[in-house]
Amino acid sequence: MELDIKAGAHIINMTGTTDIEAEFKVDLSSPDFDVIKGIEVAMTIEERGRKFYSEASRKVSAPLQPFMKFMAEQEREHYNDLFDLKASLSAMNLWVNKIDPMEVAKSVAGLQAFRNVRAAKKMTGDIESLLKAMNMEKQTREFYEKFAASVKSAEGKAFFRALADWEKRHYEMVSGMYNAASYVRPET
Repeated sequence: MELDIKAGAHIINMTGTTDIEAEFKVDLSSPDFDVIKGIEVAMTIEERGRKFYSEASRKVSAPLQPFMKFMAEQEREHYNDLFDLKASLSAMNLWVNKIDPMEVAKSVAGLQAFRNVRAAKKMTGDIESLLKAMNMEKQTREFYEKFAASVKSAEGKAFFRALADWEKRHYEMVSGMYNAASYVRPET
C-alpha cells in the first residue's frame, strides 16, 4: 500500500474517517478499535514519511537538502517512539511516553538556520516536494488527533496528542519553507 501524498488531497473523506483510516481499513471511532493495530499503522506512516524525506533530500536543490534530511530524522524518531510504545503495551500493558514537548520547541528553533532567504530563491523547483510534504504532515496530524480522541487511557491520549503536535510543527516548518520557496522576489 502506497500512501498517496498529492498536493491538495483531502484529509477527511466524506464518511468522516481520515484518509489513513480508509487506506488501512481501521476505524478509530469504533469501540472495538485495536490500539496495537493503530500503532502499527502509525509506524507504517512514519516509515513512509522517513522514506519520502530521504528520497526528497536527494532530489531537491542544495539549499533544501539539509531540511529534508532533518525531517527524515524526525520521522525515524517518531517510528522509534511508536516501536517502544508497542513493545511496552504488548509486554506489560504499560503506556510509555518518551516524547518531550520541550523537544518540539528545540527542534523548531534549531531549524531557523534553514530559513536563508537568498537560498530560498534557488528553491522554486522544489515546490512540488514541499506541497507533498505539507499534505503528508497534515494527514498524519489528523490521524494522530483522532487516535488521541479514541484512546481511553490518559497516557495514551497524551502520547498521541504529543505526536499530533509534532506533526503540526512539521507542517509549520515545511509551510515556512514552501512560503520562502514560492515567494517571488524582484530582481535587483
